[in-house]
Amino acid sequence: MKFKKQVKYICELHQEAKTLLEQGIHLISTDEMTGIQALERLFPNKRIKPKQVEKIEFEYERHGTLSLIANWDVARGKVVSPSIGPTRTE
Repeated sequence: MKFKKQVKYICELHQEAKTLLEQGIHLISTDEMTGIQALERLFPNKRIKPKQVEKIEFEYERHGTLSLIANWDVARGKVVSPSIGPTRTE
């Protein structure tokens, strides 16, 4: 038997997502951001004065890091079961 290899690229799959959904195939795109820093500015920004730019304080307090994992249902255009939790260490 000869098998013909069919390779689909991500862009092609995204274009066919609605057709695939009609066939019962769910196309999910997953993205992970593991090192998001939770920061809080220590002081409020200084008020704008006429003919001057706003002065933004640069000092901040760190509250650790978080990991964000989002699963995107391509055909429906919705996020499926996002999770925010501690940063992964493995």
